[in-house]
Amino acid sequence: MVLGKEAANIISEGDFTFIEINCTPERFESCFSKMEFFNAYHYMRELIKKMSVQSFSYILPDSIYRGKSVEFREHMQNKNRIYSERGATEMERNFERNFRNFTMNPSTKCRSMSIFNSMGEGIQGFRKNVIFTGFNTEADIMYNVMIAADLGFLPVVLSDCVSSPWEMRHFNALEMMSRFSYVIDTRDVMELMGDHA
Repeated sequence: MVLGKEAANIISEGDFTFIEINCTPERFESCFSKMEFFNAYHYMRELIKKMSVQSFSYILPDSIYRGKSVEFREHMQNKNRIYSERGATEMERNFERNFRNFTMNPSTKCRSMSIFNSMGEGIQGFRKNVIFTGFNTEADIMYNVMIAADLGFLPVVLSDCVSSPWEMRHFNALEMMSRFSYVIDTRDVMELMGDHA
């Protein structure tokens, strides 16, 4: 994907606020794209720390979540069956090693589905450009991206740094959000930052 000049400047200049929604182990365990999400999330966390970018983490009410919880242990057992037949790739071994050391940021619990309702005057501290990551793409992420756009922010969604238990809903939501936000891949960010090699 070729980014427009405006989106490229947002990333390369660090001119954004980084928002995490529902980045909890339970949500991560139920998403369909664990390795892709983990690698993208890990890269973005390192990048925003290096660039000193403002970031916030929010947990929305449990009643909003409708995904079936699948234990990560069960996921790894299934993977191990595959590994025993063909062997693990270097990328899969790195994923497993990194996952053991994986921690998520402390989060603010929200009383409503919108992070903006819970913030009150805190919203004034946000930059114009807001990058979203987290779960679930088709519900909590899309809802807050729509509100951000309505409030005059320029939302950016990292397609590999959001996920859902349902792959088709995830991709349908990304297509819908592309109509009122930038939808980019972390590989685009890596290329802009010179980290793609």
